[in-house]
Amino acid sequence: MLEELAQYWMAKQNYDKAEASCWEALDLLEAKDEPILRARLYRMLGRIAERTGSVKLARNYYRLSLHLFRGLRAAGEVEETTACLAALDAGDTPGGTP
Repeated sequence: MLEELAQYWMAKQNYDKAEASCWEALDLLEAKDEPILRARLYRMLGRIAERTGSVKLARNYYRLSLHLFRGLRAAGEVEETTACLAALDAGDTPGGTP
């Protein structure tokens, strides 16, 4: 649910609230085994960082997300995150889809 809330705030371009929602969700996930959701939240943090001009931070979040997805063998998620990282490196439109 917090992932959806973060997506909502991203769509509204309220990146502070979106980021706070991601971190709150990650805190709640500490005690749960939800690696896919954790990796998605890091990818979302990458999108937020990218949209706010923090390219280096965005790259770090995308790489962390990619590392987690590869460990899970989540091919579709790896592809999406790789595309985010490639677009960032190419200087394309910030953040991809929310």
